[in-house]
Amino acid sequence: MYVEPTGDDLSLWLVNGEEMTHAGLMKLAALMGLVVGSATIQ
Repeated sequence: MYVEPTGDDLSLWLVNGEEMTHAGLMKLAALMGLVVGSATIQ
């Protein structure tokens, strides 16, 4: 998996070439078990 910010604004990210919001990136990380916590965005 390749992840990089789209620019200086860290609210948008490229994940394997697909644009994703910060919240979406955190949800993906939770689903993959990379961060502790729920995949439910609050």
